[in-house]
Amino acid sequence: MNLDLSVLSAFLRWLLGKHDLINFDVVDQSQPFLMLTNHREFYGFLLSTVIIPLEMSPAVEMNLLDINLSKKHSRLALREAKLPEWLIKSIITFVIPTLTRLLLKLGSIAVHRGEKAQGTIREIVAELQKGNNVCMAPESPKLNGLKNHQKTVCEFAYGPARAAELYKKTTGKDLNIYLGLGCPEEGNVRFAGPFHWDSTALDSEAEKKRMTKELYLEMKKLEADNQQDIKRGIVQTRKNWFQKIADKIT
Repeated sequence: MNLDLSVLSAFLRWLLGKHDLINFDVVDQSQPFLMLTNHREFYGFLLSTVIIPLEMSPAVEMNLLDINLSKKHSRLALREAKLPEWLIKSIITFVIPTLTRLLLKLGSIAVHRGEKAQGTIREIVAELQKGNNVCMAPESPKLNGLKNHQKTVCEFAYGPARAAELYKKTTGKDLNIYLGLGCPEEGNVRFAGPFHWDSTALDSEAEKKRMTKELYLEMKKLEADNQQDIKRGIVQTRKNWFQKIADKIT
């Protein structure tokens, strides 16, 4: 990491605050892995590049790699956080373009959905085959009665399972997949895994759904663990993460 990235990373760590890494020792760093984080605007990318102390190539929504689209997307999220307009304007003008350029500088993989989703999976697997770790945010599947909280279902919901299957086919090795659920309001990242593709399964479509459901349910379990911490009084704050940032810089 060059000096510019080091300085920016240090600033972002200060801005986001210290995160406790819970169950971090489950991550086997001796071989390439796929880390799944949560969808929260730029937050998933910040987890992979700033907060979690591991080198990972981020796979991010293609809109975040276009400054104009990124500004549009972020403006909506900032307004939902009920930040003052002057602060929203400052973040859109200065912070968002900087984060977008950082993503481009890191050689991020653009996540495509629908018909182009398989191309993204091939890029992710190619990066893993080089010996590099990859971090991405999974979609929410609608399987066996599971509700999709994003109200949309897309082919990329099965991305992690497809990546694990392709990696196994091309390398003959199991791909370790981990969950790293970050919660900036509570200042922690909870880890779980590894999860694997079952190459002995006779029906690959059924295995794809099984693995995707397993990852989804484990992610919900980690979210529930955070909620339990709040109820027990371990965590005191429930501020929106944009509001926490606003408190620091105002």
